[in-house]
Amino acid sequence: MAKEEQKLGKKRLGDLLVDVGIISAEQLQTALQEQKERGGKLGQILMAMGFITEDVLLAFLGKQCNVSYVSLNEYGDIPASVIQTVPETIVRHQKLIPIALEGGELTIAMSDPANVFAVDDLKMMTGRNIKVVIASEVEIKNAIDKYYGAKGSMADILKEMDGPSDGSGDDVELVKEEDTGSDIIALEAQGEDAPVIKIVNLILGGAVTAGASDIHIEPFETSLRVRYRIDGVLHEVTAPPKKLQNALSSRLKIMAKLDIAEHRLPQDGRIKIKVQNKGIDLRVSVLPTAFGEKIVMRLLDPESLKLDLTLLGF
Repeated sequence: MAKEEQKLGKKRLGDLLVDVGIISAEQLQTALQEQKERGGKLGQILMAMGFITEDVLLAFLGKQCNVSYVSLNEYGDIPASVIQTVPETIVRHQKLIPIALEGGELTIAMSDPANVFAVDDLKMMTGRNIKVVIASEVEIKNAIDKYYGAKGSMADILKEMDGPSDGSGDDVELVKEEDTGSDIIALEAQGEDAPVIKIVNLILGGAVTAGASDIHIEPFETSLRVRYRIDGVLHEVTAPPKKLQNALSSRLKIMAKLDIAEHRLPQDGRIKIKVQNKGIDLRVSVLPTAFGEKIVMRLLDPESLKLDLTLLGF
């Protein structure tokens, strides 16, 4: 049985499908000719021609690569601790998602299990052994949107801005001080929040969920760049358009109690937010540049400083 599986793993996808009678040799040749003329992956071409279904493709790709097939729709909830092991920028670019963590082994669902470069990068980045399973690309995309875009995507917010405005989007919420003297801004976005507020909440909430230590918002001549520092490495994430740069900067200055009229001098401030009932302190630095103000925020979790003696080895 083991030799039979090894033999299957060495065969090409088209030959596997012909051997078991899923497609004919003529259909394979037609698909190969199409691939030669137009390029692309053979499996996708066979699906587009109607010769096979996605379920059949995934099952045989799994056999070819000696990996298991997983339906993410039936898999159940993925713990937040697992999601945090891989940053959003990686999962969206490589079309993969972490689904389980057992000991030192991280299980990753991928639409292309033959992508050994992505597997090697993950192994080096996480410091764990990587177990690969194959899943539908559509299911992976839906899972990424569910777990990494829980607050709504940037595209959804920008689409809302293009629609009819009730005037609320022009208002900037000024956070009042609590009796304790601390400024606590809840990031649970409400339906009536202005789009700029939602974008700021999306950036801050995404950084906390991803386990980032810093957020960099950097202006360029025609664009903005947003990056999270995770385990010492900067990862680029989806950024708002350049036209929202001033509104974004003003919102963060108001939250940090800085002078929104000052654009020529560096400023430093502090924000306290609450994400998923967990308080997070942010140190905010605003620095003028040739194309606008660059903003860097350091995220500090007070709970991480309260270590039990057992965690220190006593």
